[in-house]
Amino acid sequence: LVFVAACTNQPMGNENTANANKGGEMKAAAPPSEADIIAKEKAARDAFRKKDADAFKKMLAPDYVEVLDSGTKDTAESIAGMKDFEISDVTFADWKMTTIDKDAALLTYTVKVKGTYQGKALPEGPYREASAYVNRNGEWLAIYYQETLAQPEQPMPMPTYGRIIPCG
Repeated sequence: LVFVAACTNQPMGNENTANANKGGEMKAAAPPSEADIIAKEKAARDAFRKKDADAFKKMLAPDYVEVLDSGTKDTAESIAGMKDFEISDVTFADWKMTTIDKDAALLTYTVKVKGTYQGKALPEGPYREASAYVNRNGEWLAIYYQETLAQPEQPMPMPTYGRIIPCG
């Protein structure tokens, strides 16, 4: 999904992205460094934490999508959900940027969080997170975000082949 949204031509009926991707109008952007994309990710997180909808929205592509355990959300739904969060502390680790092409990059990392959602304590985590960024008209914008609460690793089950199973 990330690669499809970031790297394919957008449908002609979508004015927001079709205009942004016209060949002659696209401004060239230098490939981002990992530090640049990490700074953008932290700034977006900070805007969300502060409930600064305008600043947060400016960091997102018009066709932004986020995937949470509660479902898939677009920009408007993400901004509407800000009011339900109170975040007091965030700890980042394990940053890794993967360049997809000259106009797309994927950032993965882990996070621990202290805060509440609708007045109930959030699981601290860690969470495994991913964000995809795309160059739109010379600006690097978030197009995709996914958050997954990490689960403890489970031992590999023993294979069942070679065992004799009695029949009833």
